[in-house]
Amino acid sequence: MFTNCLTINGPLNKSLNTKIILRKDFIRKDETACFYIRITINRKTNYISLNKFIKPSFWDEGKGIVKSQHPLSNKINHFLIKEKLKIDDILLNLQLQNKEISFNILKKTYSNNSEPLSFFDFFKKEIELMPGKYAKGTIKYYKKELSKLKKFRNTILITDIDLNFLNEYEFYLRNKLNNCTNTISGSFKAIKKLLNIAIRKNLITKNPFAHLKIRYEETHKEFLTIEELKSLEKLLIKNIPEKLKNVLRYFLFACYTGVRYSDMERLKSCNINNNQLSFKQHKTKEYITIPLTRHAIKHLTKKEPEEKLFRVITNQKTNEFLKIIILYANINKNISFHCSRHTFAVISLTIGIPIEVISKILGHKDLKTTQIYAKIVDKLKFKEMEKWNNL
Repeated sequence: MFTNCLTINGPLNKSLNTKIILRKDFIRKDETACFYIRITINRKTNYISLNKFIKPSFWDEGKGIVKSQHPLSNKINHFLIKEKLKIDDILLNLQLQNKEISFNILKKTYSNNSEPLSFFDFFKKEIELMPGKYAKGTIKYYKKELSKLKKFRNTILITDIDLNFLNEYEFYLRNKLNNCTNTISGSFKAIKKLLNIAIRKNLITKNPFAHLKIRYEETHKEFLTIEELKSLEKLLIKNIPEKLKNVLRYFLFACYTGVRYSDMERLKSCNINNNQLSFKQHKTKEYITIPLTRHAIKHLTKKEPEEKLFRVITNQKTNEFLKIIILYANINKNISFHCSRHTFAVISLTIGIPIEVISKILGHKDLKTTQIYAKIVDKLKFKEMEKWNNL
């Protein structure tokens, strides 16, 4: 048995308290929870993650130990004692030396005295926590990024990631994997996000990206014009395979509403009421309402409330069929399903819908994201005005 709580009152008039706790407010997919050391300084509380996990049923809250029923109870309890004693010893030394005591100083000192954490292990555990919070495509993307890092180095400690590491990794991505600037930008954004999570979990104290600007090159966003949409509409009354017409119907519906593929495949008839489409976005987890125009409504059929709005096939197959559909319509553009959002945004701006309204319909959290389309429309205006010179 060990004492799971230490209170120190010293010459700095600092009231300090440390205690090992199992955070049951966040349970992982494998039904385990993480151990933390809770530190209280002058009634303000912070936590240091011990990066060890057990099922809550094995934790004795009263005694502050792992129950003997757990096969590794002795080993885990020994680890908990050792880590708590480290922190208690740091606090006591700071007190005896009459030095300032703060969470930042404590975490930094503790981090220097602890074994560095594998970034791969941390990365993998964060991916395990993603289901339910992120789309399948996003989780797949993070797994791909983890795989790329493992090819770069066999082992990476979380403390290894500094400016030098990032510069070397950028060189590897650009020159060995032939990644373009925007692909590298995506890889760096993934690492940056994970390091910010590590800071929140008190595993590191700073993020090297604070001193590094992630470069991004503006790309061309392909979209369809009103005339091209009309050409696609005409295909629905022509003799083309029904499987193509099926894809074309929900693609056109997306062009008139801006709905993402991840939402399109989940939409049901009950999401429509009084010519309004209301649903919780899969990507942002926020609710949006989209007024339906006659162009969108004509592609709907009467169904039971729990029936899907459309028979949506996989994203990959959808895009394959769209390439065939575009050929049928004699449109010379590289179109994917996501182009429907670009089409909705550009045409909406062109016909005078306020950008703030478009931003709400698209579910953008930041108006800056929608303003990209405003730039596209401005360029279109200049291009169209050039026609006067040809008269």
